[in-house]
Amino acid sequence: MLTAAAAAVGAAATIRLDPHGTLLPGRAELASVATVVASAVGRAAVADGVAPGLTGDQIDQAIGRTRWLPRYQA
Repeated sequence: MLTAAAAAVGAAATIRLDPHGTLLPGRAELASVATVVASAVGRAAVADGVAPGLTGDQIDQAIGRTRWLPRYQA
């Protein structure tokens, strides 16, 4: 699961496409990257047999239902 999380974060590194990019996503991308990481970890947990046998769609739906999205007042 740690490997899946690391791979998902690594896939978001802009340095992969731009030599002047960054190793970590910017603040504007954190929410979307967190969702991708959660999905990757959930799928790895199912594959490892330590989580209920949900499909990828079911994992993504569960993440969508339970994730917290900050709402800031301007």
